[in-house]
Amino acid sequence: MKNPLSDQLYALRESTTGPLMDQIRRTEPRKWALLCTCLDTIDDAQSAIEAYRETSKEADKSELYLRTYGVLQAMFIQQDALHNLADSLDMRLDIKGDKRIKYIREIRNNVAGHPTDRGPAKGRTFYRVSQHSLKRFKFEVLKHHSDVEPKISEVNVCKITIKNERILTGYLLNIIEHLKQKWIDHAKKFRSKSLARIISQERIDELDELLYSLREGRDVSELIVRYVDAIFKATLELESALDGRMYCGHETVQSQIGGAKFAIEAVQIHLGDQSEMQMDSRDNFGMWISAYCSALRDLLLELINSSSMDTESLNGIKSCWNHRTAKVELSIETDDDSIDRTWNNINALKSKMSKISGALYYHESDSNTVYHARIVIKQMREIIEFLESCIRSNTTRTHERSKCTATHLSVFLLFLRQYLKTIRENNLEIDKEYDVCVLQEDCSTDQR
Repeated sequence: MKNPLSDQLYALRESTTGPLMDQIRRTEPRKWALLCTCLDTIDDAQSAIEAYRETSKEADKSELYLRTYGVLQAMFIQQDALHNLADSLDMRLDIKGDKRIKYIREIRNNVAGHPTDRGPAKGRTFYRVSQHSLKRFKFEVLKHHSDVEPKISEVNVCKITIKNERILTGYLLNIIEHLKQKWIDHAKKFRSKSLARIISQERIDELDELLYSLREGRDVSELIVRYVDAIFKATLELESALDGRMYCGHETVQSQIGGAKFAIEAVQIHLGDQSEMQMDSRDNFGMWISAYCSALRDLLLELINSSSMDTESLNGIKSCWNHRTAKVELSIETDDDSIDRTWNNINALKSKMSKISGALYYHESDSNTVYHARIVIKQMREIIEFLESCIRSNTTRTHERSKCTATHLSVFLLFLRQYLKTIRENNLEIDKEYDVCVLQEDCSTDQR
């Protein structure tokens, strides 16, 4: 059964998955390493102390000395670790200066630290354990000073360990309360600054409008400029708004913003009348692959959701299709095995195209749905062909230039929409995290 100290250690460990600790892990690795080391050290020392108290095995004098020295040292280690734990969280707790702690540390120093060398040179004092008095939980210590008769005092180690636990548990409670209040203060600061407002649903709806207009063959050049510029400004505003915030999943959100900016840049290349796009950047290769595979998954989903399509046959290949596109995304490595696997997955996608085309076989109608479906299938074929050339370019390390077509534009708009939707979902969660924390604090205040 856990004792109060272990319970508070567990509570503190649980808080290391929260926003405040995540901020330390990301921005101050030295403090994070110190924090984790201190938590482990306090926990490990506690295990040793509990083992000391719980053992019922009889022992000879030699083992009793070992147990006594060990448990005194374990408490000393715990106190040091808790002091350093507070430092790692920028809390100025004078744990070692606590009179109650000093008493325990003095016993350790006298008996198991420096028993033969205590005090200044002229008034040096020496300590030794009375061997005949050494028992399972207690002993007598003899204090020698000058020519004065030795002073004898009894030490009950078991009681000292319990006292040590109570003191350290109190400090842990203070640390946990400090962290809670620090997060509440931080949440109040940013509570009215909604992230979801920056990447609004309107931005995503605009991309849907663009994609629909492209499918219809309309001239969307002016819309693209206006919408993409608005998205780009919103993305930069989001990066600025995230600065200084404490929140979990920082790397994930930043990666998503990076993906969105990559798609925006690709669209801007198209807007800049650059008829060709350079595809040989090793740094961006993974992004290129991810964009085109993401578009393949989205296009298949569009077909499945088309009302006049044979959705039953398409549902049958959905899982395999998603699996294969995900595998192609892992094709950044250039070892022979990886190349072979990449080609196998691309060929598998090509083989599925016949089944996708078959879904339209009996649809002779020229309805808008069927017309749209044929455009989507055509885009799928173009994307797979592009993937082949892109992979070939990467694996042979040659420069590859590709004509920027309407398909490429659609791909990156699809890619951008996916990232914006994910970013917005994360922003809603972050906003909620801040609100819930403050609301809970407000409720507890009202109850008081």
